[in-house]
Amino acid sequence: MSSEDLEFIGIFIEEALDLLNNWEKCCLELEEGHSEKRIEALFRCAHNLKGSSSSVGLDKFNEFVHKLEDFIDLLQKGEFEINQEILALLLGAQDTMVKWVGVLNEDIAHVPVKEIKLTLEKIIYFDRIRKVEASEPKKQEDDKSVPNVGEILTSRGAITDDELQDALDVQNRKIGE
Repeated sequence: MSSEDLEFIGIFIEEALDLLNNWEKCCLELEEGHSEKRIEALFRCAHNLKGSSSSVGLDKFNEFVHKLEDFIDLLQKGEFEINQEILALLLGAQDTMVKWVGVLNEDIAHVPVKEIKLTLEKIIYFDRIRKVEASEPKKQEDDKSVPNVGEILTSRGAITDDELQDALDVQNRKIGE
């Protein structure tokens, strides 16, 4: 690696550590309360880390941050509720990147595979939950304007109130009664 490349890596390390300090600050502020401004600041940290790592040829770092940026984008869109698990994931990713950047001066090829894999597995887990929740029908229990079947049948004259009550009584009986 040329001295010029090492100089660029040094600049990257300095910039990355600054961005990662801001990342941590954003996460700690999000613990105090959700705000679009805080999430946007976190997204900018990820975006800048992604761009600067790409410019110095740190492809694995870039790929990792890209996944995190995509996840933060989903947070911006309200796809996830920010909770302690989400914040733990983001702070864990920040810690992984701080340690990774700290090793770059000594070993430019270092990639913390285990930590990256763990973080990406958590992102996949949260994304699967999001997709399952999105596919489930919305509960309408709290919506009093939606009538139940008995109310519909009695309002249309298909059954009387007494017939409805008899049917409900049968439904509530235990087997053998």
